[in-house]
Amino acid sequence: MQSSVIIGLVVTAILIILGFLYPKSKKLYVLDIIWMIILLCFNDGGVDYNVHTGIYNTASLDVSFFNSPLYILICYWFKCNDISFYIMNFILNLVCVYILHYIIKKNTTYISLACSFLLIYPLIENIIQKRFFLAACIAVLGFSIMIRKEPRYRIKSLILILIGGLIHQAVFVFLVLYVLQLIDFKKVKKLLFYFIIIGYGSIPFIPRIAALIFPGGKVNLYFYTLKIDLFDAICWMILHAIFVIIISLLYKKIPSNNKDIDTEIYKLNLVSLVLLPLYYYEPTFIRLYRSMLIINYIFVANKFIKIEGYNNLIKNQLLLVGGWTLYIVMVYCMIYVFTGAGFERLVSPEFINNIVLRLIAGG
Repeated sequence: MQSSVIIGLVVTAILIILGFLYPKSKKLYVLDIIWMIILLCFNDGGVDYNVHTGIYNTASLDVSFFNSPLYILICYWFKCNDISFYIMNFILNLVCVYILHYIIKKNTTYISLACSFLLIYPLIENIIQKRFFLAACIAVLGFSIMIRKEPRYRIKSLILILIGGLIHQAVFVFLVLYVLQLIDFKKVKKLLFYFIIIGYGSIPFIPRIAALIFPGGKVNLYFYTLKIDLFDAICWMILHAIFVIIISLLYKKIPSNNKDIDTEIYKLNLVSLVLLPLYYYEPTFIRLYRSMLIINYIFVANKFIKIEGYNNLIKNQLLLVGGWTLYIVMVYCMIYVFTGAGFERLVSPEFINNIVLRLIAGG
Protein backbone atom coordinates (compact mmCIF):
# COMPACT_ATOMS: atom_id res chain seq x y z
CA MET A 1 0.00 0.00 0.00
CA GLN A 2 1.45 3.36 -1.03
CA SER A 3 2.36 5.91 1.63
CA SER A 4 -0.14 8.49 0.33
CA VAL A 5 -2.94 5.94 0.83
CA ILE A 6 -1.77 5.16 4.37
CA ILE A 7 -1.55 8.87 5.22
CA GLY A 8 -5.00 9.51 3.77
CA LEU A 9 -6.61 6.63 5.66
CA VAL A 10 -4.89 7.43 8.96
CA VAL A 11 -5.81 11.13 8.92
CA THR A 12 -9.39 10.32 7.92
CA ALA A 13 -9.69 7.69 10.68
CA ILE A 14 -8.28 10.08 13.32
CA LEU A 15 -10.73 12.83 12.33
CA ILE A 16 -13.64 10.38 12.40
CA ILE A 17 -12.75 9.15 15.91
CA LEU A 18 -12.18 12.68 17.22
CA GLY A 19 -15.59 13.69 15.84
CA PHE A 20 -17.24 11.15 18.15
CA LEU A 21 -15.14 12.27 21.13
CA TYR A 22 -15.65 16.01 20.52
CA PRO A 23 -18.90 16.21 18.50
CA LYS A 24 -19.34 19.98 18.94
CA SER A 25 -15.71 21.08 18.55
CA LYS A 26 -15.40 24.09 16.24
CA LYS A 27 -11.63 23.68 15.89
CA LEU A 28 -12.03 20.05 14.89
CA TYR A 29 -14.79 21.05 12.48
CA VAL A 30 -12.37 23.45 10.75
CA LEU A 31 -9.89 20.59 10.38
CA ASP A 32 -12.68 18.39 8.95
CA ILE A 33 -13.53 21.03 6.35
CA ILE A 34 -9.85 21.55 5.45
CA TRP A 35 -9.41 17.79 5.05
CA MET A 36 -12.48 17.54 2.79
CA ILE A 37 -11.11 20.42 0.69
CA ILE A 38 -7.76 18.64 0.38
CA LEU A 39 -9.33 15.34 -0.71
CA LEU A 40 -11.91 16.84 -3.04
CA CYS A 41 -10.20 19.87 -4.54
CA PHE A 42 -6.67 18.56 -4.96
CA ASN A 43 -7.69 15.35 -6.71
CA ASP A 44 -6.03 14.96 -10.10
CA GLY A 45 -6.86 11.43 -11.18
CA GLY A 46 -8.53 8.16 -10.25
CA VAL A 47 -11.81 6.51 -11.15
CA ASP A 48 -13.93 8.46 -13.66
CA TYR A 49 -11.42 11.32 -13.84
CA ASN A 50 -10.94 10.73 -17.56
CA VAL A 51 -14.73 10.68 -18.02
CA HIS A 52 -15.02 14.15 -16.56
CA THR A 53 -12.03 15.53 -18.41
CA GLY A 54 -13.61 14.11 -21.57
CA ILE A 55 -16.78 16.11 -20.92
CA TYR A 56 -14.62 19.20 -20.38
CA ASN A 57 -12.59 18.65 -23.55
CA THR A 58 -15.64 18.11 -25.77
CA ALA A 59 -17.83 20.81 -24.21
CA SER A 60 -19.56 23.15 -26.68
CA LEU A 61 -22.65 25.30 -27.01
CA ASP A 62 -24.47 22.36 -28.60
CA VAL A 63 -26.42 21.08 -25.56
CA SER A 64 -29.71 19.31 -24.87
CA PHE A 65 -32.00 19.85 -21.88
CA PHE A 66 -31.82 16.32 -20.44
CA ASN A 67 -28.10 15.78 -20.98
CA SER A 68 -26.44 17.92 -18.29
CA PRO A 69 -26.53 21.19 -20.27
CA LEU A 70 -25.53 23.44 -17.37
CA TYR A 71 -22.46 21.37 -16.50
CA ILE A 72 -21.42 21.28 -20.16
CA LEU A 73 -21.81 25.06 -20.42
CA ILE A 74 -19.76 25.51 -17.25
CA CYS A 75 -17.04 23.33 -18.78
CA TYR A 76 -17.26 25.29 -22.01
CA TRP A 77 -16.85 28.63 -20.20
CA PHE A 78 -13.78 27.44 -18.28
CA LYS A 79 -12.28 25.90 -21.43
CA CYS A 80 -12.84 29.09 -23.47
CA ASN A 81 -11.07 31.09 -20.78
CA ASP A 82 -8.09 28.70 -20.79
CA ILE A 83 -8.82 27.50 -17.26
CA SER A 84 -7.84 23.85 -16.89
CA PHE A 85 -10.18 21.08 -15.81
CA TYR A 86 -8.14 20.69 -12.61
CA ILE A 87 -8.75 24.34 -11.62
CA MET A 88 -12.41 24.07 -12.62
CA ASN A 89 -12.80 20.97 -10.47
CA PHE A 90 -11.03 22.77 -7.60
CA ILE A 91 -13.46 25.70 -7.76
CA LEU A 92 -16.61 23.57 -8.14
CA ASN A 93 -15.63 21.35 -5.22
CA LEU A 94 -15.03 24.43 -3.08
CA VAL A 95 -18.64 25.36 -3.85
CA CYS A 96 -19.76 21.86 -2.83
CA VAL A 97 -17.85 21.98 0.46
CA TYR A 98 -19.33 25.39 1.22
CA ILE A 99 -22.85 24.05 0.58
CA LEU A 100 -22.21 21.10 2.91
CA HIS A 101 -20.80 23.52 5.51
CA TYR A 102 -23.90 25.72 5.20
CA ILE A 103 -26.28 22.76 5.60
CA ILE A 104 -24.40 21.41 8.63
CA LYS A 105 -24.00 24.75 10.43
CA LYS A 106 -27.60 25.69 9.78
CA ASN A 107 -29.06 22.50 11.21
CA THR A 108 -26.90 21.12 14.04
CA THR A 109 -24.49 22.05 16.81
CA TYR A 110 -22.92 18.59 16.55
CA ILE A 111 -20.90 19.77 13.59
CA SER A 112 -17.84 17.53 13.99
CA LEU A 113 -19.96 14.42 14.45
CA ALA A 114 -21.88 15.14 11.24
CA CYS A 115 -18.54 15.49 9.43
CA SER A 116 -17.33 12.20 10.91
CA PHE A 117 -20.29 10.43 9.32
CA LEU A 118 -19.53 12.11 5.99
CA LEU A 119 -15.89 11.04 6.15
CA ILE A 120 -16.95 7.41 6.58
CA TYR A 121 -19.43 7.40 3.71
CA PRO A 122 -19.86 8.70 1.02
CA LEU A 123 -16.65 10.77 0.88
CA ILE A 124 -14.97 8.50 -1.69
CA GLU A 125 -18.01 8.55 -3.98
CA ASN A 126 -18.07 12.34 -3.77
CA ILE A 127 -14.48 12.49 -4.99
CA ILE A 128 -15.20 10.09 -7.85
CA GLN A 129 -18.59 11.33 -9.05
CA LYS A 130 -17.66 14.96 -9.50
CA ARG A 131 -20.55 16.09 -11.69
CA PHE A 132 -23.19 14.27 -9.64
CA PHE A 133 -21.67 15.53 -6.38
CA LEU A 134 -22.11 19.14 -7.50
CA ALA A 135 -25.65 18.50 -8.73
CA ALA A 136 -26.62 16.60 -5.58
CA CYS A 137 -25.22 19.26 -3.23
CA ILE A 138 -27.38 21.91 -4.90
CA ALA A 139 -30.48 19.69 -4.86
CA VAL A 140 -29.98 18.62 -1.24
CA LEU A 141 -29.62 22.28 -0.28
CA GLY A 142 -33.11 22.60 -1.73
CA PHE A 143 -34.38 19.75 0.44
CA SER A 144 -32.74 21.27 3.54
CA ILE A 145 -34.61 24.54 2.87
CA MET A 146 -37.78 22.53 2.34
CA ILE A 147 -37.36 20.63 5.61
CA ARG A 148 -36.91 23.85 7.57
CA LYS A 149 -39.89 25.38 5.76
CA GLU A 150 -37.97 28.58 5.18
CA PRO A 151 -39.80 31.51 3.48
CA ARG A 152 -40.88 30.60 -0.06
CA TYR A 153 -39.35 27.16 0.48
CA ARG A 154 -41.50 25.52 -2.19
CA ILE A 155 -40.18 27.67 -5.04
CA LYS A 156 -36.61 27.87 -3.68
CA SER A 157 -36.24 24.12 -3.30
CA LEU A 158 -37.83 23.47 -6.71
CA ILE A 159 -35.41 25.88 -8.42
CA LEU A 160 -32.41 24.28 -6.71
CA ILE A 161 -33.51 20.76 -7.68
CA LEU A 162 -33.99 21.89 -11.29
CA ILE A 163 -30.52 23.49 -11.31
CA GLY A 164 -29.11 20.23 -9.97
CA GLY A 165 -30.92 18.33 -12.73
CA LEU A 166 -29.38 20.57 -15.37
CA ILE A 167 -25.95 19.64 -14.01
CA HIS A 168 -26.68 15.90 -13.80
CA GLN A 169 -29.90 14.51 -15.26
CA ALA A 170 -30.30 11.86 -12.53
CA VAL A 171 -31.22 14.63 -10.09
CA PHE A 172 -34.48 15.20 -11.99
CA VAL A 173 -35.69 12.03 -10.22
CA PHE A 174 -35.71 14.12 -7.04
CA LEU A 175 -38.76 15.90 -8.44
CA VAL A 176 -40.79 12.83 -7.47
CA LEU A 177 -39.58 13.14 -3.87
CA TYR A 178 -40.20 16.89 -3.99
CA VAL A 179 -43.86 16.38 -4.90
CA LEU A 180 -44.37 13.69 -2.24
CA GLN A 181 -42.62 15.85 0.36
CA LEU A 182 -45.26 18.54 -0.20
CA ILE A 183 -48.06 16.17 0.80
CA ASP A 184 -49.27 16.20 4.40
CA PHE A 185 -47.35 13.77 6.62
CA LYS A 186 -50.37 11.66 7.61
CA LYS A 187 -51.55 11.41 4.01
CA VAL A 188 -48.07 10.41 2.82
CA LYS A 189 -47.93 7.57 5.35
CA LYS A 190 -51.27 6.28 4.07
CA LEU A 191 -50.41 6.67 0.38
CA LEU A 192 -46.82 5.44 0.51
CA PHE A 193 -47.72 1.75 0.38
CA TYR A 194 -49.71 2.29 -2.81
CA PHE A 195 -46.93 4.37 -4.39
CA ILE A 196 -44.41 1.59 -3.72
CA ILE A 197 -46.74 -1.11 -5.08
CA ILE A 198 -47.33 0.97 -8.21
CA GLY A 199 -43.56 1.45 -8.50
CA TYR A 200 -42.87 -2.28 -8.38
CA GLY A 201 -45.72 -2.93 -10.79
CA SER A 202 -44.18 -0.41 -13.17
CA ILE A 203 -40.72 -2.04 -13.23
CA PRO A 204 -41.11 -3.41 -16.79
CA PHE A 205 -42.08 0.06 -18.02
CA ILE A 206 -39.42 2.14 -16.21
CA PRO A 207 -36.90 2.00 -19.12
CA ARG A 208 -39.59 3.16 -21.56
CA ILE A 209 -40.58 6.02 -19.29
CA ALA A 210 -36.91 6.98 -18.80
CA ALA A 211 -36.38 6.92 -22.58
CA LEU A 212 -38.96 9.69 -22.94
CA ILE A 213 -36.78 11.99 -20.83
CA PHE A 214 -33.16 10.85 -20.83
CA PRO A 215 -30.69 10.15 -23.68
CA GLY A 216 -31.07 6.71 -25.25
CA GLY A 217 -27.43 5.82 -24.55
CA LYS A 218 -27.85 6.40 -20.82
CA VAL A 219 -31.09 4.39 -20.74
CA ASN A 220 -29.47 1.44 -22.53
CA LEU A 221 -26.44 1.59 -20.23
CA TYR A 222 -28.25 1.67 -16.87
CA PHE A 223 -31.32 -0.41 -17.67
CA TYR A 224 -29.90 -3.05 -20.00
CA THR A 225 -26.08 -3.18 -20.26
CA LEU A 226 -25.46 -2.89 -16.49
CA LYS A 227 -28.56 -4.83 -15.44
CA ILE A 228 -27.89 -6.87 -12.28
CA ASP A 229 -29.44 -10.16 -11.18
CA LEU A 230 -32.45 -10.32 -8.87
CA PHE A 231 -30.51 -11.34 -5.75
CA ASP A 232 -28.16 -8.35 -6.05
CA ALA A 233 -31.13 -6.05 -6.65
CA ILE A 234 -32.85 -7.30 -3.48
CA CYS A 235 -29.63 -6.72 -1.49
CA TRP A 236 -29.50 -3.08 -2.62
CA MET A 237 -33.19 -2.61 -1.78
CA ILE A 238 -32.57 -3.99 1.70
CA LEU A 239 -29.51 -1.75 2.15
CA HIS A 240 -31.64 1.33 1.44
CA ALA A 241 -34.55 0.06 3.56
CA ILE A 242 -32.33 -0.51 6.62
CA PHE A 243 -31.20 3.13 6.49
CA VAL A 244 -34.85 4.18 6.58
CA ILE A 245 -35.70 1.72 9.38
CA ILE A 246 -32.93 3.09 11.62
CA ILE A 247 -34.06 6.67 10.95
CA SER A 248 -37.63 5.59 11.81
CA LEU A 249 -36.49 4.07 15.12
CA LEU A 250 -34.46 7.16 16.00
CA TYR A 251 -37.47 9.34 15.22
CA LYS A 252 -39.80 7.29 17.39
CA LYS A 253 -37.49 6.37 20.29
CA ILE A 254 -35.45 9.50 20.98
CA PRO A 255 -37.11 12.87 21.77
CA SER A 256 -36.33 15.91 19.65
CA ASN A 257 -35.86 19.60 20.34
CA ASN A 258 -37.44 20.34 16.97
CA LYS A 259 -40.18 17.85 16.24
CA ASP A 260 -41.30 19.57 13.04
CA ILE A 261 -37.90 19.34 11.35
CA ASP A 262 -37.42 15.75 12.54
CA THR A 263 -40.82 14.85 11.13
CA GLU A 264 -39.89 16.33 7.74
CA ILE A 265 -36.62 14.36 7.66
CA TYR A 266 -38.47 11.20 8.65
CA LYS A 267 -41.00 11.86 5.90
CA LEU A 268 -38.22 12.43 3.34
CA ASN A 269 -36.79 9.03 4.23
CA LEU A 270 -40.17 7.37 3.92
CA VAL A 271 -40.87 8.85 0.49
CA SER A 272 -37.36 7.83 -0.63
CA LEU A 273 -38.66 4.24 -0.57
CA VAL A 274 -40.32 4.92 -3.93
CA LEU A 275 -36.77 4.67 -5.36
CA LEU A 276 -36.49 0.98 -4.42
CA PRO A 277 -37.81 -0.38 -7.77
CA LEU A 278 -34.89 1.32 -9.56
CA TYR A 279 -32.46 -1.09 -7.89
CA TYR A 280 -34.03 -3.88 -9.89
CA TYR A 281 -31.91 -2.62 -12.77
CA GLU A 282 -28.71 -1.13 -11.37
CA PRO A 283 -27.22 -0.20 -7.96
CA THR A 284 -25.94 3.12 -9.34
CA PHE A 285 -29.34 4.54 -8.40
CA ILE A 286 -28.31 4.34 -4.73
CA ARG A 287 -26.50 7.63 -5.44
CA LEU A 288 -29.88 9.38 -5.19
CA TYR A 289 -30.49 8.28 -1.61
CA ARG A 290 -26.78 8.47 -0.77
CA SER A 291 -26.73 12.17 -1.62
CA MET A 292 -29.42 12.77 1.03
CA LEU A 293 -27.34 11.15 3.77
CA ILE A 294 -26.00 14.54 4.89
CA ILE A 295 -29.53 15.37 6.05
CA ASN A 296 -29.73 12.03 7.86
CA TYR A 297 -26.32 12.59 9.43
CA ILE A 298 -27.53 15.88 10.87
CA PHE A 299 -30.68 14.14 12.11
CA VAL A 300 -28.63 11.41 13.83
CA ALA A 301 -26.09 13.89 15.20
CA ASN A 302 -28.91 15.83 16.85
CA LYS A 303 -29.88 12.63 18.70
CA PHE A 304 -26.39 12.43 20.20
CA ILE A 305 -26.41 13.68 23.79
CA LYS A 306 -23.34 13.55 26.01
CA ILE A 307 -23.84 10.60 28.37
CA GLU A 308 -24.03 11.73 32.00
CA GLY A 309 -26.12 8.86 33.34
CA TYR A 310 -27.66 5.66 32.16
CA ASN A 311 -31.38 5.22 31.65
CA ASN A 312 -33.72 4.01 28.93
CA LEU A 313 -33.14 7.14 26.82
CA ILE A 314 -29.37 6.75 27.02
CA LYS A 315 -29.75 3.06 26.22
CA ASN A 316 -31.75 3.94 23.10
CA GLN A 317 -29.10 6.45 22.08
CA LEU A 318 -26.28 3.95 22.47
CA LEU A 319 -28.15 1.28 20.54
CA LEU A 320 -29.54 3.43 17.76
CA VAL A 321 -26.81 6.03 17.18
CA GLY A 322 -24.23 3.29 17.66
CA GLY A 323 -26.22 1.03 15.35
CA TRP A 324 -26.36 3.76 12.72
CA THR A 325 -22.58 4.26 12.93
CA LEU A 326 -21.91 0.54 12.70
CA TYR A 327 -24.24 0.28 9.74
CA ILE A 328 -22.55 3.00 7.67
CA VAL A 329 -19.19 1.36 8.43
CA MET A 330 -20.65 -1.93 7.19
CA VAL A 331 -21.96 -0.20 4.05
CA TYR A 332 -18.48 1.25 3.45
CA CYS A 333 -16.91 -2.20 3.79
CA MET A 334 -19.54 -3.83 1.60
CA ILE A 335 -19.15 -1.32 -1.23
CA TYR A 336 -15.39 -0.72 -1.12
CA VAL A 337 -13.91 -3.91 0.35
CA PHE A 338 -16.07 -7.02 -0.03
CA THR A 339 -17.99 -6.40 -3.26
CA GLY A 340 -17.84 -4.36 -6.45
CA ALA A 341 -14.58 -3.09 -7.91
CA GLY A 342 -12.81 -3.28 -4.55
CA PHE A 343 -10.62 -1.09 -2.35
CA GLU A 344 -7.62 -0.98 -4.67
CA ARG A 345 -9.80 0.05 -7.62
CA LEU A 346 -12.04 2.62 -5.92
CA VAL A 347 -10.46 3.96 -2.73
CA SER A 348 -6.67 3.83 -3.16
CA PRO A 349 -6.60 5.87 -6.41
CA GLU A 350 -8.37 8.80 -4.73
CA PHE A 351 -5.52 9.10 -2.21
CA ILE A 352 -2.75 8.30 -4.71
CA ASN A 353 -4.02 10.89 -7.19
CA ASN A 354 -3.95 13.80 -4.79
CA ILE A 355 -1.36 16.56 -5.09
CA VAL A 356 -1.22 17.39 -1.36
CA LEU A 357 -0.92 13.76 -0.22
CA ARG A 358 1.80 13.12 -2.78
CA LEU A 359 3.76 16.12 -1.51
CA ILE A 360 3.39 14.95 2.09
CA ALA A 361 4.37 11.40 1.13
CA GLY A 362 7.34 12.74 -0.82
CA GLY A 363 6.12 11.22 -4.10
